Amino acid sequence: MTTTRRRGIGAAIRRTGTGFLAAAAMGLGGAQATPAVGPAHRQHPFGWDRIGVEARPGGFWWWLGSSVSKPEISRQLRVLKRAGFGAMLVCPIYAYKDPVLPAIPYLSDQWIGMLRHTLEEGRRLGMPIDMTMGGGWPMGGPWVTRANAERDWRFETLTVSVDAARPYVVQDAPGKDPIECVTVCRDLKGADPALVVEPSMVDGKRAWPLPTGQWKVLVVRMGYTHFDVYVGGPGGVGPVIDYWSPAALANLVEPLDRMLAALRPLRPRAAFCDSYEGRQGTTPGFLSEFQRVNGYDLRPYLHQFLAETGTPGNVRLWHDYRQVCAGLHIDFVKRWTAWARGNGMTTRYQYMGDPANPVDTSMQAGIHEDSAPFSSSAAHLAGHRLVSHETFTWGAGQNFIGSLDWFRKRGDSDILAGTNHMIYHGVPFTPAAEPWPGPMYYAGGNFSETQPWFPHIRSLNDYFARLQHLSQSAEPDPDVLVIWPEHDMWNKPNLGGFKWGQPFVWRNTNSGLERPTAAMSALFEALGGSGIRYDIGSDRLICEQASVVNGRLRAGKMTYRALVLPDVEAMSARAIARMEQLARQGATILFVGRVPSAVPHGLPLVQKTSAASAGLRSLAAVGADAVLLAKPEDAPKWLAAHGLRTEGMPGVLTLWRGRLGGDAIYFVKNQTNRAQRLWVPLARSGRYACVGNPRTGQVASAAVRSRPGGGSLVRLSLQPTEMLTIRLSAKPLPAAPAQPEAEPAEVRPLAAAWRMAWTDTEGRPQARSITDLRSWTEWPDLELFSGVVTYTTEFDLSAGDARQRWLLDVGELRESAAVTLNGRRLGDLWTTPFQVDLTPALRPGRNRLSLAVANLAQNRVVGLVRRGGPWQKWNLEENDFQGYCGPLRLSSLTPLPSGLLGPVTLLRFAQVGGK
Repeated sequence: MTTTRRRGIGAAIRRTGTGFLAAAAMGLGGAQATPAVGPAHRQHPFGWDRIGVEARPGGFWWWLGSSVSKPEISRQLRVLKRAGFGAMLVCPIYAYKDPVLPAIPYLSDQWIGMLRHTLEEGRRLGMPIDMTMGGGWPMGGPWVTRANAERDWRFETLTVSVDAARPYVVQDAPGKDPIECVTVCRDLKGADPALVVEPSMVDGKRAWPLPTGQWKVLVVRMGYTHFDVYVGGPGGVGPVIDYWSPAALANLVEPLDRMLAALRPLRPRAAFCDSYEGRQGTTPGFLSEFQRVNGYDLRPYLHQFLAETGTPGNVRLWHDYRQVCAGLHIDFVKRWTAWARGNGMTTRYQYMGDPANPVDTSMQAGIHEDSAPFSSSAAHLAGHRLVSHETFTWGAGQNFIGSLDWFRKRGDSDILAGTNHMIYHGVPFTPAAEPWPGPMYYAGGNFSETQPWFPHIRSLNDYFARLQHLSQSAEPDPDVLVIWPEHDMWNKPNLGGFKWGQPFVWRNTNSGLERPTAAMSALFEALGGSGIRYDIGSDRLICEQASVVNGRLRAGKMTYRALVLPDVEAMSARAIARMEQLARQGATILFVGRVPSAVPHGLPLVQKTSAASAGLRSLAAVGADAVLLAKPEDAPKWLAAHGLRTEGMPGVLTLWRGRLGGDAIYFVKNQTNRAQRLWVPLARSGRYACVGNPRTGQVASAAVRSRPGGGSLVRLSLQPTEMLTIRLSAKPLPAAPAQPEAEPAEVRPLAAAWRMAWTDTEGRPQARSITDLRSWTEWPDLELFSGVVTYTTEFDLSAGDARQRWLLDVGELRESAAVTLNGRRLGDLWTTPFQVDLTPALRPGRNRLSLAVANLAQNRVVGLVRRGGPWQKWNLEENDFQGYCGPLRLSSLTPLPSGLLGPVTLLRFAQVGGK
């Protein structure tokens, strides 16, 4: 083992011209193996010296009541820029109580002037500005006409006896929704088709004269949902549009076209389509579209559609109905995206609430938003770079208890799933004159400057920016494409509690997208546990964009080793035929559990058998290019046996992989609450490796070994829950110090006296001297305080000690702190491990250490509740403020532990680098 002195490292840095320092708190282990670095060059291995604005987290910028002003817009954008934010999404929503600035109606001339000023300031500061398509969600507004509002079906049933003496005519009636169709049958739950009654004109009005007989009559009306834009603000509340009508979209964008004309040449970067979550069930022309898609008239079978019997015919009707809804919604996204592009904008699309396969709709947008891996798969397949996500919705339960450490750990999951363009949910627009805590948005983590930890949020934003820059720069590197079984979902009656007249929609509920079939869940777990990367595809993708290139499956812009179908029961006959062609051309297709059958086409009550899947079954029986596997866990085993190298360590590490300049890029996260020192098995091969710490921005070399059977082993040490990045290359990488040793040579308690200083909520300076560290809640004058308290102490080091490397470990910290040593700012302690390298600012003799510690907002809120009187600025009920922690009950809140709790120690390392 060699020891590298500080002078030697400095000389190496000067020779390379890079300035890359080993991560002082990285804890990266080393080992005797192939050298991890080679000849020096000037390019940063992870590009962290050139991070662009789109890599920085953005935010939903809640313009509550649009109570904004130009000076405040400028001020807040400057504050957010300094805090490390990127793109901001202007969201005009509901007003709040007693704003210090007057409300401005959405799309009024004054409002457009505010948006123009925002775009100008965003351009000046280098911050992209997006805007929502309306004053809330789903899309709509007061200018949407009744004819273009969201529609559903209304069903009435009658029992009548008709003969010559007692004729019966069904007519449109004033005050009722117009009739779409009328059918008669003997039994509403019977299997026979109904008789469709055709309309005629009686006294200038449409009428449906019923034939002679004893009938169960079904009257189907096309009604309006009367659903208005949710949480809309002044000038934005109005009907939700009929998403599936081209005329309705044209109606929606009329005032937006006028706004864009007034803004010329300025433009928002992106138009944003928030989650659908509508109540739509039909649209004018739906029945004609149904017949075009499915090959039969739905009207004779509407009584079967409503029967909810779960019989094959009933299930077929549900499937065919939902299939039409999906196609209409895909067409909507295409039209909306074309409108935005024609106006010089891109689009950000959320699929939540979408009746189609999320990959199919998301692929139509410019920026793919919502839960990965669907949005990331859509981006990969479409060849797009940005994968956005509405991040931290519901915060840590409510606005007052989300910590930077909590946000980091939760955000890691989004990054590993493929998100690379986070948009925090969100940042309430808060004028400086507003009394604390200012306006609140009910369903998000509050990332405004009113948070006590806001002075430290730059560190969180820098952390995510480093990871997102690398993810945006790298090319995706998935192994297989997994088919999401939308036809199977459409074949499940009442899935998720959705009744007749509603499509099955993809929602973040236990019954929908997040909890798929058991086989799908098991496959995802098996692939992920084996380190096999996957994208998600669709029936439509296979039909329209799949081919075979050099023996690999080509879909969209991506190439895969195999296509995997997890116990898929049904696909379209066209997709079945296309998969047989792909298999015969050399594509590898793995069927788990079964080979899918073709979805029947045509009349739903006629039992049909299809030979469409016979060819696939015969191929699977031979087991050449189409293979039938028994269980989901067989897929990774089969792939590994046929040359696809697995990687990672299930239960210990989570991996993400990409490609950069011919090299492999990895994110590696320690899933456990224990430190890990291990050789990490990777599927890609390389002789050289460097490791980056996104928390500190520092880089170190890593030891590499060849892995038996192919691939590489890289030596890592990870702190509990820590995420590191790896660049693995066949070529030498930029010179960097070797990994520091993992264990300190000495642990020295820092048990000195501390001086505490703060400014209370009345603006008065306060101070206290202490010799023991405890929570602020133990002092009456700090129990209900939320803000920053500065701890100051001094310690001595000998000249010899001052030449060693020392880390500060503060033990338990509630919740974050800025660290200054001898007047030099060393960084923030904001996430575990709460450690910082003191070496750059150490000096022999007396050293002065300061920690500016921030807690959470809840303690001050408790004080406001106890004091009573008006202080809440929101207009919503307490029950609306809920999330992972349940409804917010202000009266039940208690002060949370706060401050520097320790124990505080100095960790000495006898060497700075070395293997």
